[in-house]
Amino acid sequence: SGSTLDINSTNVSIADTDIALDGASTTFTATGALTLTPGGALTLGATGQTALLQGSTTTITSNGAGNDITLTSADDLLLNPGDDITATFGAGSQLVLNAATTDSTLVGATSGVFQLNVDANPAASSIAQGIYLDYEAVDDGNADQTFRAFRLDFLNASEDAGDITNAFSISNAN
Repeated sequence: SGSTLDINSTNVSIADTDIALDGASTTFTATGALTLTPGGALTLGATGQTALLQGSTTTITSNGAGNDITLTSADDLLLNPGDDITATFGAGSQLVLNAATTDSTLVGATSGVFQLNVDANPAASSIAQGIYLDYEAVDDGNADQTFRAFRLDFLNASEDAGDITNAFSISNAN
């Protein structure tokens, strides 16, 4: 209790070992960059524990195999940006929100599977836009393509006589 293990070495190797840190809390402090390089999968945390990843700039990068990053949540995935969310897509990339794998049971006159809420308060003589789509059909020398800036497919698979169905509904309400 109260002692310090001080090892001044370039490399320390500990083989086939479980290291138990049994204090009420443990802090690792590095005076320089800290790199963890596992020989296999890296698991941080355990079931039932919360985890926090923070820094002035926090980057998650995938650089092998399928180059994917998967975020899986048993409940909500919450993004709370202090400013913008910016994505730069490579050629042929997509942003796909798949809400069709499982039938939605979401109901409500003011909610939707995809919902965008905007409170706009622009300065005088300025323009505020809730959704702005800038689509450019690039002249690639072919004359046989179809370009669509927006397409909506609506299928009333229920076809119940009492249903009210709209492919597009605009309400200009104050």
